[in-house]
Amino acid sequence: MRELPPGDYRIGVRANHINVSSRSGDSGAIRATVELAEINGSETYVHARHGDFTLVALLEGVHEFALGAEIDLYLDPARLFVFNGAGDLAAAGRQNGQTAEAR
Repeated sequence: MRELPPGDYRIGVRANHINVSSRSGDSGAIRATVELAEINGSETYVHARHGDFTLVALLEGVHEFALGAEIDLYLDPARLFVFNGAGDLAAAGRQNGQTAEAR
């Protein structure tokens, strides 16, 4: 992704690639406020806000979070998607252990 030319981009990440603990040495933490924690069977959806944007994390297992609690959400940069201004995929990190290529 470092090879991308300067420009405006949007970053995307799958909900199941956001964690409440670091899973790799490259993970970056985002401090966020819990807006909703929804238990759905054996999974928990956590809706959290950081500034002007909302993240939704899909966590394995049943987790309880207090509304308004401050939590750290971790993202592995190798799992991010980068979209250009037209909405086309410009770059993608590793998916299922393999590097995804932009089309």
